Amino acid sequence: MRSEQRGQGRHRTYLGEFGILRPEQISTLQKFSLACPAIPTCGLALTESERALPGIIDQLEAELKRLGLEDEKLTVRMTGCPNGCARPYQSDIGLVGRSGDKYTVYVGGHVLGHRLNFMLKDLVPLAQIVPTLRPLLEHFKAERRAQEGFGDYCQRQGLERLGALLPQSVETKAKTQHSGDSLISANGTNGDGHPSIEPTSGSGWVVDPPATVAALRQGERFLGGHAGEERVDYVFRYNSDGSIRPTAVYYYGADCRAAAAGSGQPLRRQALYQGRVDPKRLYNARKLSDTHYVGSSGNEQKDIQFDYNADGSVAQSVVFFYDGDARANEASSGSAVRRTMVYEGQADNLRASSGR
Repeated sequence: MRSEQRGQGRHRTYLGEFGILRPEQISTLQKFSLACPAIPTCGLALTESERALPGIIDQLEAELKRLGLEDEKLTVRMTGCPNGCARPYQSDIGLVGRSGDKYTVYVGGHVLGHRLNFMLKDLVPLAQIVPTLRPLLEHFKAERRAQEGFGDYCQRQGLERLGALLPQSVETKAKTQHSGDSLISANGTNGDGHPSIEPTSGSGWVVDPPATVAALRQGERFLGGHAGEERVDYVFRYNSDGSIRPTAVYYYGADCRAAAAGSGQPLRRQALYQGRVDPKRLYNARKLSDTHYVGSSGNEQKDIQFDYNADGSVAQSVVFFYDGDARANEASSGSAVRRTMVYEGQADNLRASSGR
């Protein structure tokens, strides 16, 4: 036991000598932050990520400390391109590289990844990310509900209310120092001396760009099921004016909703309804279509779709054929759709041919 304790103490000494912090020395924000390598390692990257995030964390920590929120469990994920290798789309704050020094800012995810976030603002320069988030953090401090996390708060407020909090323009300049052929700024405590690339106009100052680009909300997913077994229950799809185009409801296994479906049961049906509907009261909603799937969980493929008239009768049936002109239950996993056959109304033999 004494030998083991001496060994642990020696390891701690070695870590300290090289400036490596132990878990208890790392801030809450750092523990829940993540970035992909991006530039210069990844050939797909459009912007910096791994070398830029420490500077963002420094600024955010200063804001959180000012607001008395330094112990708040907050996830920040940053990637250098929309591929999202660091999972930015399910964090409280997601930063996705778009071009040069500009990023798309997402908010509203869940600290454990149980919910996707939504786009707050597009084409935000690196130097403007924290100033853009500052009014949201201030409002969160003042208006949050008991035990409400930042992502929960953003979801409750919605894009329209959060958008009203955003500054119209932020007149800030960040001084940089020259290093080789790049203009860089020190990363502070969280960077441990590693630089992060900063944009420049050629004068040695970071210049904020013009105008705010309005974020367009495209969809909102709601999940059901136990932790670790969540699956999509229903989805709202938005028009450009913010109205809901259709509501999609998903059924698994023996035609069960997400919360009632057993572990590993595959998707079997997607029902599409007109406009925004209450997913608990579908009996009086206008159904547009039913799309039936076959295949094991993770390998589901569309087999047949029924489109409905206003009176509920089948207007037309669409059958999907895959590579080799095979129906879905005969096609191999990952086969591409090669043909669709459209029938007027519903033929008696269509369901039978799907293998169900």
